[in-house]
Amino acid sequence: MRRFIATLAFFITLSGNLFAQQTTQTEFSFVILGDSQFNTPALFNKIINEVAQLSPAFVIQVGDLIKGKLQGKDTTMKQWARFKDQLLPLGNTPYYPVPGNHDVLDKKGNPLPYYKQYWGKTNYSFDYKNTHFTILNSNDGKEAQIGEAQIKWLEKDLKKAQNKAHRMVFFHHPVYTLKNHEQLHSLFVKHKVKNVFYGHRHHYEYTERDGIQYVMTNATGKSGTHELRSGTFPHFLLATVRDQKFSYAIIKAGSILPPKMVYPRDNENFLLYYYLFKPKFAHFSQLKKTPEGYEVSFHMNNFTSQDLHFYLQWDNPDGRWEVSPHKATQVFLKKKTKNHPMKFILKRTDQSRPEGKYPTCTVKTMFKTSNGVWLTPTHQFKVK
Repeated sequence: MRRFIATLAFFITLSGNLFAQQTTQTEFSFVILGDSQFNTPALFNKIINEVAQLSPAFVIQVGDLIKGKLQGKDTTMKQWARFKDQLLPLGNTPYYPVPGNHDVLDKKGNPLPYYKQYWGKTNYSFDYKNTHFTILNSNDGKEAQIGEAQIKWLEKDLKKAQNKAHRMVFFHHPVYTLKNHEQLHSLFVKHKVKNVFYGHRHHYEYTERDGIQYVMTNATGKSGTHELRSGTFPHFLLATVRDQKFSYAIIKAGSILPPKMVYPRDNENFLLYYYLFKPKFAHFSQLKKTPEGYEVSFHMNNFTSQDLHFYLQWDNPDGRWEVSPHKATQVFLKKKTKNHPMKFILKRTDQSRPEGKYPTCTVKTMFKTSNGVWLTPTHQFKVK
């Protein structure tokens, strides 16, 4: 009994230590979005829906929010209103914009006042828990740069944030394209900025210099092939702060799925598809030999809750097989159908011997899920 109590006490102590190791004083996640520009609004809308599902602490977007570069106030303001409608699914989630060249400059590169009228300041900062976030305007002048007035403001801003565990900076243009990028980099090193994010080039890119992570991200840019290796695929970044640690993950658009995408009833039906064939395969050596060829017999079941059409297609692995009655066959089975007989004849079209590769029957059907989506489950009956 004493040994049991001692063991139990040890387990409780160990469990307590484990829980203590998992606790954290500061943990939160936020999302970083790249350019949108109305290039593919439907895709950007889907991305916003996915972001809303994650319920981040806030969202930062690194510029080129609208098509912009317009001189007319009415047209520009309509674009801003349209863009804000795209953000509606975020609800009360705070949204922090970064000015891009499409947002604050006209086609000739001259500054426009509409961004400030709609969003307010083009450079600002805020704190969230143990982290300091700095937003800069990299559209200072005809060339992409952080102007001297901003540099002075930035140095004061970062000095005030030295008691924060993390200092992160966001602007629009890639750092290496800025006219004064070396000056900016030295400032980041001096004030121990570890993470810098930007967009503009419509693809993902990562580089590290002097311990600083420089990351370019993309939302729905129109350039590139959308291949993973090229970095041009539509995506957003999910960043997480956990005490002294910072990490982020690249979330490919379409990867966040709604909780109700699969219903129990659909799961049950998909499980029943496993029992479509009886038996599930046949050994060629055991097939019945007839004057017409080799007889393949099996039964089909539809244990699901739907009446279904099944489409059977036999392949011809070496081009020397015939299947009758038909290579392509359609079968209608009412729900809860059991042991519907099927029979086919496999015949060699010449006198050659089979080379160990026999025809396979692929079966497809159209199944309507509870949320109104058509799916096409596929199964195979094999001759081995």
